[in-house]
Amino acid sequence: MEHKTLGQRVAESEAYKQMKASGRRESDRIEVESFHSSEAKELTTTEAGGGALITPTRVPGVVAPPERRLFLRDLIPSTRSNGVVEYVEETGFTNAAAPVAEGAVKPPSDLTFELVQLSSKVIAHTMTASRQVLSDASLLRSYVDGRMIYGIKYEEEGQLLYGDGLGENLTGLLTHDSRQTYTESTDGQVGDTKLHSIRRSITLVSLAEYAASGVALHPTDKEEIDLLQGGDDHFLHLDVSAGNIPAYFRVPIVETSAIIQGEAAVGAFNLAARIHDVWDAFVRLFEQHADYAARNKVLLVGEERLALANERPEAIVHVEFDGPPAA
Repeated sequence: MEHKTLGQRVAESEAYKQMKASGRRESDRIEVESFHSSEAKELTTTEAGGGALITPTRVPGVVAPPERRLFLRDLIPSTRSNGVVEYVEETGFTNAAAPVAEGAVKPPSDLTFELVQLSSKVIAHTMTASRQVLSDASLLRSYVDGRMIYGIKYEEEGQLLYGDGLGENLTGLLTHDSRQTYTESTDGQVGDTKLHSIRRSITLVSLAEYAASGVALHPTDKEEIDLLQGGDDHFLHLDVSAGNIPAYFRVPIVETSAIIQGEAAVGAFNLAARIHDVWDAFVRLFEQHADYAARNKVLLVGEERLALANERPEAIVHVEFDGPPAA
């Protein structure tokens, strides 16, 4: 027998349904039966008649493990798309513009394009749950849904950075062949720190004619940079925030464990790529799976479908912190 709460009884009563249908704000008397009815007694006594059970105090909510903060998607523009994405990429530009004498032939420049086609990819996972638990505890159902969506977004963040483009993987920002690279030990100068590497990478973005819009850092690397001190023990960098967003050299910082410790991504994320969302992340329930119906089990399926178009990959610099150059 399904045991109903007071709220469920009210919501299913005829008086309440009539009030909702008529648009009134006041209902007739709602009969919900006594809490001492036989239905309620089943909740407080054992089958063997061994006396009342101790009802535990249920603390509201669910004690959850910490979730990784996801911010990378916030730096990349997104749009609604179909399953297949096509875009035109500029592949070459020869600028021959020059002063021209009167009557002389103007020099020809050259601009080439390539049509790029992408197929969207699905990120998904499943989970098995008890039908009774999900129906009896609405809070738990919403919690399970939220955890499933979080799992999808967790994987998405890694794909946006490091997807290798093979099979069902995206081509990530830090794996694209045309991205820029900066290696601390070979591209830096004697005495450089990780903070220097970030600043020099911002310059590389500027030389490619873009304006850096973000820096993605592992929390451990950010801690090291924040704690850098000069000879008189003063901190070399003062963490100046704009709108509660930390920044280095006026460029916002994304602190995420999705990026490998010892690496960073610096660039114009707002111009480098675009996320094409085909399916927003969602959760569905299936009872007709294997013998789940007979066992009162349900299969939860969470998934999303998207494509990542690396429209201007040279706007991203893949930084490797492998140590300063030797003197």
